[in-house]
Amino acid sequence: MGAEMERISFCKKCGKDFAWRLKYCPHCGQHEDRPLQPDPVPCEHCGGPPVSAPAFCQRCGLRAGQPIRHLHTKAVGVTFRNRDRTSRQAVLRNLAGIHGSDPCFLQLQLDHETDNPKDPNAVALLLPSGEGIGYLSADLAPEVVRHGQAGCNFGCYLLEVTGGVPEAPTCGANLLLLHYGPKVKALAAEAYVRANRLDER
Repeated sequence: MGAEMERISFCKKCGKDFAWRLKYCPHCGQHEDRPLQPDPVPCEHCGGPPVSAPAFCQRCGLRAGQPIRHLHTKAVGVTFRNRDRTSRQAVLRNLAGIHGSDPCFLQLQLDHETDNPKDPNAVALLLPSGEGIGYLSADLAPEVVRHGQAGCNFGCYLLEVTGGVPEAPTCGANLLLLHYGPKVKALAAEAYVRANRLDER
């Protein structure tokens, strides 16, 4: 008798045949016993390279179905002086004197200092008056710059001035950073803040 013919399976994803004993398609990787996996699609926010849910898009940093996200962070470099030699500590102490123990929730300007000799990705934090209070961290700033170049928008808010008391004399700044896609309007981002009560301490 001749050798028994090997059983053949047909992939439910790509339609190509393969040896039944493999249990997965060597052409596309679909497993025979697992649900059909959809093909990655371009990012819905920025049109970047295909990404499989729930992964973050490497270009804009957002996930499918999540056009807005936020994080809490702290300003760095608050003990140094600004380029114009003004004291960041003095600026923060003045804010603390104005707001006391109440939440600030002041919108800050994000200034990408492309000419910064120490870090071309440096992002300065400026009050509406133009006074500087510090920078985004060195870990966070490159992401903001990269995703901003992909068309994303960022909103940064000063939530609270910390310290400034005898037991903790150095002032600091707690921040809210809002990251939203190119298709999201500023009003929608503001509604997101209110809906999630992010403007409350």
